[in-house]
Amino acid sequence: MELARDIKYKAIREENSEISPEELQKLISYDETFVREWRISAIKFIILNTPDSLKGTLKFSNWFQAMKYVEKEYKRKGL
Repeated sequence: MELARDIKYKAIREENSEISPEELQKLISYDETFVREWRISAIKFIILNTPDSLKGTLKFSNWFQAMKYVEKEYKRKGL
């Protein structure tokens, strides 16, 4: 995700030379807030919509734990 963000900000700087460093920093801050809130919401959605009978199988409670779990499963399955 960081690579996509870097490409986005580079394109903004190249395409919009009038944007000030302060405006770009404000945009970066808004994006970081949006991504953080989206991650929190996504995990809450998964947890809330997992049937009670399966909740015990969830191996994560936040975004970073979920990503570690996914990476571990991909490696385990050879994907």
